[in-house]
Amino acid sequence: MEDMPWGAEELVMTSEMEFGGELGTLALRKVAIDRDEMTAYHFHRHRNELVYVEEGLLEIRLEDDYIELEEGETFFIEADEMHQLQNIDNQVVRLLEIGFPFDTEDVVMVKDPYEDHR
Repeated sequence: MEDMPWGAEELVMTSEMEFGGELGTLALRKVAIDRDEMTAYHFHRHRNELVYVEEGLLEIRLEDDYIELEEGETFFIEADEMHQLQNIDNQVVRLLEIGFPFDTEDVVMVKDPYEDHR
């Protein structure tokens, strides 16, 4: 896994496919968010994401809401939806993220608590 300021992530697999009439890359990523840490508040112009909590308790900050997910629960984040993933557990939170269409450049930072560490 690649170290990040808030934990670690790993691109497990990518596959070119057609979904909903759109050709693109489907990606599966493993994500680990350390205790008391969070990702940047951001959005993707094109990518939709499905988040699945493997272990721990996660809070997803949206523009107008906060969603709590427990182990075994999923949440769908649409393209252009601002979001931030935060560990609200006393252990590392482990997630799987499925994204389509996946492009590493498709990230727009809104507020990054780690911008001085990047």
